[in-house]
Amino acid sequence: MDYQLNDYKDYRNRYEGDAAPVNGSTDASTEQNFNFVYQGGLNYTFNLGDHNLDVTGLFEYQKNQNSYVYAYGENFPTDGLTNIASASANFDAFSSYSDWYNVSYLALLNYNYAR
Repeated sequence: MDYQLNDYKDYRNRYEGDAAPVNGSTDASTEQNFNFVYQGGLNYTFNLGDHNLDVTGLFEYQKNQNSYVYAYGENFPTDGLTNIASASANFDAFSSYSDWYNVSYLALLNYNYAR
């Protein structure tokens, strides 16, 4: 089982650099990813006289969920306010979500005859 959380925030101030013409800018993103994998197997060997049989069954289950949110804003009224909610112009936002699973089965039969 894996769980990954990524948080990112970047504030560019109002006085110097690329964000000076727009009075400061901020972009922020959050991504969460959950991945679960289960693998199981069963093996059974038996003999019927001179006949030898080996049976194997395999199973795998995988589930994945991913969510992502991104936001951007410009024009901050003062230096202490750096969150997106404090921006007053050029808002942008994007989000995505995926949820999938995969199930696999495999059966093997091995036969041989002893002389």
